[in-house]
Amino acid sequence: YIAVVTESKVLHKSLLQKGHDISKNVAASTKSAFWSLNWIFVENLLHDSTDTDDNDIVYIKIIKPNGEVYLANNQKYYGKMIDNALLFEKARVIKEYAFVEEDVPSGFLLVRPVVIGKATWHILLGLSTASIDAALKNLIYKNVTWGSLFLLFCAIVSFFLSRSITKPIQKGVHFAEAIS
Repeated sequence: YIAVVTESKVLHKSLLQKGHDISKNVAASTKSAFWSLNWIFVENLLHDSTDTDDNDIVYIKIIKPNGEVYLANNQKYYGKMIDNALLFEKARVIKEYAFVEEDVPSGFLLVRPVVIGKATWHILLGLSTASIDAALKNLIYKNVTWGSLFLLFCAIVSFFLSRSITKPIQKGVHFAEAIS
């Protein structure tokens, strides 16, 4: 139990740290792209961030001040409006967030504001916890398997150890009965 809880905390913290690092990088790139008008670099950064083997990132979206998706890792998001309830003036993490459109049941949504001039843009980074759930299930399976094998080994050793102790005692009892 302790191993599973500890591993869960470590994996969640690691995923959130990864998300914060990526969102900081995208936010800095967004600021420089706004002033230099080099959005191609930012678009490539979004695609490169999600083209990893671990599939932790559900999406990365850059949101205009009016709530419209300006850039994202997938063009299906372009031009869509974001719920204003998600957009605040400070960075935050929404835990146990369900990404309905992507069919991801649970994850984290990181919201990072980017102040450019007088306007506030936002970076939305969706992180899936599916890989964490799979790793924890695997850990539980291993712990139960090894625990069961250990208990079986202990039972077998206990059986033979108790027989090796009780057999001489039983012989002594029979010997005492024969003498009496």
